[in-house]
Amino acid sequence: MKTINHISIAVALLVTSITGIQESRAQGDFTMYGMKSLPQRTYANPALRPDSRFFIGIPGISSVYVTFNNSSLEFDEFANALERKNADTVILNINALSNMFRDNNSFSGEMKMDLLHFGFQVGPGNYFTFNSTLVHKSKLSFDADLPKLILEGNGGRNLGKKFDLGFDMDLLDYVESGLGYSRSLMDQRLTVGARIKYLKGLININTEKSDMYFTTNPNDYTLLLQSDIRVNTASSFGELETDSFGNDLQFSDYLGMASNNGGWGLDLGATFELNKKIELSAAIRDLGRIKWNNNAKNYYSRDPNAKFEFKGLDFNTAFEDTDSTDVIEALADSIADRFKLDESNTSYTTGLSPEFYLGGTFSFTKNHRAGVLFYGDWYHQRLHPSFTLSWYSQFTRVVALSATYTIMNNKFNNFGIGLSLNGGPFQYYVVTDNVVSLFSPNVVRNFSFRTGMSFTFLRNPKDKKKYEKKN
Repeated sequence: MKTINHISIAVALLVTSITGIQESRAQGDFTMYGMKSLPQRTYANPALRPDSRFFIGIPGISSVYVTFNNSSLEFDEFANALERKNADTVILNINALSNMFRDNNSFSGEMKMDLLHFGFQVGPGNYFTFNSTLVHKSKLSFDADLPKLILEGNGGRNLGKKFDLGFDMDLLDYVESGLGYSRSLMDQRLTVGARIKYLKGLININTEKSDMYFTTNPNDYTLLLQSDIRVNTASSFGELETDSFGNDLQFSDYLGMASNNGGWGLDLGATFELNKKIELSAAIRDLGRIKWNNNAKNYYSRDPNAKFEFKGLDFNTAFEDTDSTDVIEALADSIADRFKLDESNTSYTTGLSPEFYLGGTFSFTKNHRAGVLFYGDWYHQRLHPSFTLSWYSQFTRVVALSATYTIMNNKFNNFGIGLSLNGGPFQYYVVTDNVVSLFSPNVVRNFSFRTGMSFTFLRNPKDKKKYEKKN
């Protein structure tokens, strides 16, 4: 049945979202940023132009992008928590496992797939682009206290410790339709660009507040619990499976419903050629918001910052009744009532988590140049920065190669590589910001991979600017 396909689509989005949360923070196209041959570089900075005056991506496969990222853990580190006692016995050191987590931990994932992408140049100074892209983003952050309580418990050295069990979880799936424009000025030395994006929200989980604390009194072992929670959810995939005429709903119908969860986004960028050798660039992307109206639900603490103190059970009287389970049930009901979450259906708004780039390149020759790039994204009032060194070479009109080295998430083993191949108008490319992750995923915290196929036409064989003739 077609309705099963619709349900499968929604389940697939949720599964990929959960995968992203478990394994990964989003990172930005460090290697692709400097690849002049790729039309997709305009996603990082709308002022960056490809070396073709017209391009069109193959629908569905012009750009497929996946990235996972975490700030704390490597799979190899788990080996340090294993202690071999003899040939047949291996013991897991819980304390060593608990100590692997940092004070602040973040995991994130991002996936993007172009449904349509094309662009063209008008005159010497104007460039237009259009894209329709399916986007998924997920982020999870938590304090080290959460795994510490789970792994070590509340006894021993943890008596009297106030555990911070709060976490932030955000999941965002939407369709982006973007119109980009860049304009060259000052004899083509300065280029400014912008992309305005209409957003159709599909699925969202938004954590506005998640304060939870747990303390065990070291004297009488009284347990103190406290919480203040507010979480919003929305989805364009409702319970409807048929329209008013009884026909099965198609995916396009769900996209129509997503118009109720709409918003706008904006990317801005600029490049400036300081002289024949040095070019500077800057960009900020994903400014914008989505308002969630369709199937919006809000879950919040009935009594914010309510406290519950549990002093234990009096075994002399608690089980005098023939049905001793009544005492346990009454205790559970008391806790549930104190920390009960109420529900409402109020519309709410979420942001897109802005990202920015600051870069510079030095051209040794027309086809070989080095670059530096500073990147940052802002999530829950914390800046996540990175720093990249790059090299780009254009070998004839067929092959372009880029290599990068990036420092991020306190890791220094992020080596990226990008390859672009042109056979006539047909272009295939593959880019990763951490090639080590493709061969040794157990020793890395960051993974990114982008690939796709496009047709590029009227590639400019020259790379000289008008102002160079005046020098």
